[in-house]
Amino acid sequence: MGRDVYITRAAHPAHGAQTPIPQEAWRDIIRDDPELHAPDEAYPSYAVWSGGAADVPTWIDWADGNLFTRSPHGRFLRKLARLAELLDAGVFDENGAAYRVESGEVTRVAPPSRAPGPIARESAEAERRISPELEDILAEVEPALTDRPVPPEELSSEILFGPKPRNATDEHEIAAAAADLHADASFATGPEETMTTESDAPATGGSMPFRVGQRVRTDWGRPATVISIDCDAEMGLGRIEIRYDDGRVAATDCVSHGLVPLRS
Repeated sequence: MGRDVYITRAAHPAHGAQTPIPQEAWRDIIRDDPELHAPDEAYPSYAVWSGGAADVPTWIDWADGNLFTRSPHGRFLRKLARLAELLDAGVFDENGAAYRVESGEVTRVAPPSRAPGPIARESAEAERRISPELEDILAEVEPALTDRPVPPEELSSEILFGPKPRNATDEHEIAAAAADLHADASFATGPEETMTTESDAPATGGSMPFRVGQRVRTDWGRPATVISIDCDAEMGLGRIEIRYDDGRVAATDCVSHGLVPLRS
């Protein structure tokens, strides 16, 4: 998985919208720089650098006040540093580390470490403290767990429904609690065999960040057009078909497509 690298006027790429690089300033550079060209007239803020190797993606896009690309190599990083100087900006990765060019060499400067603020310190101290109520519960439960072995039937009921009430004379209260718990679970989630989690639920068309006919960018930075989406195909993995500008058609799945919508 590649790393994202940004040209930004902010101290961190996440704050680029607060001090944005104007799109018009970036488009002027694309028009004036012979090494840059916008392959798609509909998206003039997406540019490709011609100074890299043919098999290495060297694209630059604009979003949220920043310019960004993915996994740039040494020569491309030097180009990004020169562009940053023209835009009165800096080059940072997604973690906030800065890139500097000194004597033709690119160096990465890690972001400064920060001491935890008062809120973080109070939270850490609260995690280390045990409330008096919890201490009382532990003091009451611990002897019961250590004095005698717990029969399996008692262990399961206490785990599911909590300790048996002191004033209970039979199992009616435990049975009632079990019925209430079952009713609540059935109402919230439905029958057990139909329960799914977010991770194993099949993708739906509504979850896609783009639609048929929309322009997208692949992991390699190539623009394409979405021509079909079928999230029920391939045994639930789904299938997305895209058409590149040269007419070639490719397909990927809906789960890990890696496609990003293009914005003008």
